[in-house]
Amino acid sequence: MSPGRQRAFMLYEMLAALALMTAFALVAARLFSTSMRVMDDAPRAQHQVLAFDSMLQALRADTWSAAEVTVLDERGVALSAGESSTVRWTIDADGTVTRTPDAPAGDGPRVWKGVGQSVRFDAMDAGLLVRVLDRKGNAADAIPLASEVTLLRRAER
Repeated sequence: MSPGRQRAFMLYEMLAALALMTAFALVAARLFSTSMRVMDDAPRAQHQVLAFDSMLQALRADTWSAAEVTVLDERGVALSAGESSTVRWTIDADGTVTRTPDAPAGDGPRVWKGVGQSVRFDAMDAGLLVRVLDRKGNAADAIPLASEVTLLRRAER
């Protein structure tokens, strides 16, 4: 290079800088879209947790007052509090959990949409066992719900 020539960027230096800026832009775009997706999913997940807790609280109250717990299948259970009062819990294929009282004077059916995809019912000595499955369908958690009447009967023996 002669002392009189000005130093300038060469073409390959410009291409390298352009490639680095393109890679940065792709990473920034991916990070932005992921952040937006998380911001959208977080309230939905929080709603699912609150709905599951609400459903479990109602199921716990029904099981506690039930004199007889009859598991119809893994997606249905009947809880009888007496001769005229039965509450049926069912889980539909889409994960909707429905609580339906049989008593004419009782309240109407309650519905929790989308909280039962991974919930199954199982019989237990003193009440009901609610199984929560993981994404592969394996049991991830088991929530025992006791019946006060059944516990008292066992204590009398």
